[in-house]
Amino acid sequence: MTIQTDLINKDRAFYTDSNCFQFIRRQYHDKIPLQGNVYPIACGAYLEQEMDSFLNNDNSQTKQFQRLNLFTSYPTGVVSPEIGQINVWIDRRSSRDDLRGAQSNLNGEWILQSRLRLFTEIISIDNTQEKKSVPGLTVFSQQILSDLLRPVHKFYVNQPTLNDLLVTDYHLMPTSGLPCDYELVTMKTFHNSKIPKEFHAAPNTQVGVIIRRLSSVCYAKTLPNIDFYSKCVNDIGQNDELNVQELFGSIQLSHAIQTNLTLIPYSTDRKTKHIHIRPMELEAFYLV
Repeated sequence: MTIQTDLINKDRAFYTDSNCFQFIRRQYHDKIPLQGNVYPIACGAYLEQEMDSFLNNDNSQTKQFQRLNLFTSYPTGVVSPEIGQINVWIDRRSSRDDLRGAQSNLNGEWILQSRLRLFTEIISIDNTQEKKSVPGLTVFSQQILSDLLRPVHKFYVNQPTLNDLLVTDYHLMPTSGLPCDYELVTMKTFHNSKIPKEFHAAPNTQVGVIIRRLSSVCYAKTLPNIDFYSKCVNDIGQNDELNVQELFGSIQLSHAIQTNLTLIPYSTDRKTKHIHIRPMELEAFYLV
């Protein structure tokens, strides 16, 4: 699939992801064949063009770029052979074994579902962070990517005997939720006899969470007219810590203990009332 735009990506440069979080700058070279310029992507790629100075209303401390994002739900390959153009490999075909592990030709016919997200945005990057930062997505883009890779599924129960037993409207977290650059990866309740009782969040109950923090090097200038996104830019950098007491309003929690991914604390671990995670990091905490 070929996507042609009016963007002028200098030197036919484009960016591909290495782990769905960090992006690497790529460039098309005429001295090598097309197949040598194709780069794999796990979930996304983008083109961008620096906007003219007269369009930039910010001060000299920031630069504005117009960016075209392409997200996919399965790994594939992309290339930018022409300025403003990006090609996406929807499927892979070969009339003979390509000596890359297939051990056979790839000319069969199967029906596949391609799920892609394509959208543009205007972003701002601080000049002081541009050279020392790793290319990445805006928080808004990462929310769209998360919805593509991990969509929310709703389940409906149509049994009268169960409808009376289920809670129809239950909020585990406050309506404000987490700051937009924090993401709750998983929450686990368990019982481990090795954990002292004074570390139980409730009688015979143990709670652990894994949280990751997104990168905030660049932010979107054009956000949808939604309260969550409109206040997102202002919240980045201000809500640097999470208050454990306000994390889950319906559960009485007061302290957090940083652990490894097993979520099992040691008696010598230190308790804290706030959770702080550096950007692009993932941490596990046992809640008390």
